Amino acid sequence: MPGSDAMLAAGRMVGDAFSVEARQQSADGAALTIAPPASVASRPEIFAWGLHERLLDIVEAYLGVPVGYDGVNLIYTVSGGREAGPRCWHRDWEDRRTIKIGIYCNDVVAGGGPFQLIRRRDPTQGGPHGYHYSLADDNMLTEKLGADYHQDIVSCEGPAGTVFFCETALHFHRGEPAVHADRQALFHSYFARRPRHPFLCERSGLSRKQISHLAGPLSLRQRASACWRRDLPWFVRLIPPARI
Repeated sequence: MPGSDAMLAAGRMVGDAFSVEARQQSADGAALTIAPPASVASRPEIFAWGLHERLLDIVEAYLGVPVGYDGVNLIYTVSGGREAGPRCWHRDWEDRRTIKIGIYCNDVVAGGGPFQLIRRRDPTQGGPHGYHYSLADDNMLTEKLGADYHQDIVSCEGPAGTVFFCETALHFHRGEPAVHADRQALFHSYFARRPRHPFLCERSGLSRKQISHLAGPLSLRQRASACWRRDLPWFVRLIPPARI
């Protein structure tokens, strides 16, 4: 797609600039190391790529409703093999169904922290059973998905520039703990323009003012997707963004 090379180059620059701080944060015990939102906002090609019309078409075809774009994070996974935060099996909680589009900014092989997803859906998630989002260990996954759930683990490996689409609300997923090398990856987030849990959204760390500025030069549809909060009832719009 147009702009992909510039997006990837910008992502690598942001990740490289953050690498020393990421390693220090990890050494200090941080479970999640995300590049500062201001660094991402300074490279509008990263944010705008996630609003490409072709991507919005794909996500809307899956969701069946107008799409809300919740921005982008650059997650820097430091090697060391520690299983914590997003490196534990979990599901995202912003909406009934969500889509993440991930892009590797460096080569990712086995042992390098590849993104993993279990293809089986939990039959007790959603509908009359409600929604539950606790972290899952082997015992819970066995109970919910079956003792042989390991057969349906998909591990996404590939060179820098690899793109993968994933449904992260209905499927358990994680970043496999990195052992041999650090991993840098961009994650663009999408859900229905009126999500079920708006109070758990806006996790990019970008301010609403920054989002409005970044979306300003784009098309009406792209701006509507990026500024999805404007479609919410006024009292819901008062809810502050979720913490990263």
